[in-house]
Amino acid sequence: MLDKLKIALVLLVIGSMSGLLIWGTNELTADRIEENRERARLAVYVEMFPDVDVNKMVFDSVEGSNIVEIITMLDSDNNLLGYALRGSHNNPFGVVNVVIGVDRNNSIIDVKITETDNTPTYVSLLPNFLRNLRSQDIRDVSYDTSTGATSTYNSVRSIIEDAKLLVAGDTILEAYQEVISAAASYQLLFEFSDETFAIEYLIKDDAGQRIGYAYHATVDGKELALIVDQDDTFLGFVGIGHSDLDSAFTAFEDYQDTAIKDITLDVSGSLEDQIATVFEAVQTLLTTTMHATYDNLVRFFEVFDDSDELIGYAYIGRAEGYNGDNVMKVTINLDGEFVKLEELSTNDTPNFFDLAFSAFEPFYGQTSISQDDAIDGYAGASASGASLYLIISSALSYHAERMAE
Repeated sequence: MLDKLKIALVLLVIGSMSGLLIWGTNELTADRIEENRERARLAVYVEMFPDVDVNKMVFDSVEGSNIVEIITMLDSDNNLLGYALRGSHNNPFGVVNVVIGVDRNNSIIDVKITETDNTPTYVSLLPNFLRNLRSQDIRDVSYDTSTGATSTYNSVRSIIEDAKLLVAGDTILEAYQEVISAAASYQLLFEFSDETFAIEYLIKDDAGQRIGYAYHATVDGKELALIVDQDDTFLGFVGIGHSDLDSAFTAFEDYQDTAIKDITLDVSGSLEDQIATVFEAVQTLLTTTMHATYDNLVRFFEVFDDSDELIGYAYIGRAEGYNGDNVMKVTINLDGEFVKLEELSTNDTPNFFDLAFSAFEPFYGQTSISQDDAIDGYAGASASGASLYLIISSALSYHAERMAE
């Protein structure tokens, strides 16, 4: 018994000493590890900007963006060399960290993935494609359409697009602010393929609250936006990055601050008539459909049968899939049951998207869907399936909330 006690005591002492040694080693090396990481980060910056004075680099944190830090690069004489932008984006396979170097003329010096837990085999395909980004103007980047590593490349693209706004300015937001001074950000809601107007954006204030919507179109080769507030009151037209149509916009000033559904236009002139066509198309959209104030949903509208009897509601939603956003229509009957799913647009790989799509057909007739129930059906197409689940479950939840009001 005494021998066993001695052995236990010895093991306790050895264990304690080992723990102390490990703790001490971690304490002694923690600073060195962080120092090595910092050197690795600086090495990326210096590789992109060989003339930079590392003691004069200015680091600024960024919030509300895929860019987390922007570093101003100066040489020893305080001449501006450009900017390095450190970004991070999460995709269905994990995080992608990127550094982008941009010179003072807005030309991309280089784009490097510094860290990612995406599948290494696919990530290894990207260096050649990232080299294609070099020397491009960050304000007008041309991306490769087929890389073999779609999800990782799309993360890089998202980071570059946010970098563009920080380096070159945001002409869209600046235009919105001419009409809605509180505009702080915007979010793509829908892209129309066969309408007079092309794109719908949601406008938010600095608290992330909805304060309006913008509908983009092209007239006489110039991009414009029709802007309404959150209640669809017409606020005016604005040119995107130009003032060439301002004189034509004056014909619509008398209609400002009026509900768009109550407006009957009376304007004349070649440009004015073209702009009026845009106005009337947006007016039709906003009087036949309603905004959906719910995550992953864009709008909804009533569905009627051939006898003009109301039989349900259709909800348009969008959520990130494997290769960009999937846009779907979800139809729900008057009993709150999910009865139909339709694809409006997708860039996901067809076989995987079709697998995910078919996984939800067995849920027709249900008033709710749990992800645990659905996930087995779209195994092997997880990114596509997760996006469809988000849209369908959001539509069912939002519909239930609306009906309960």
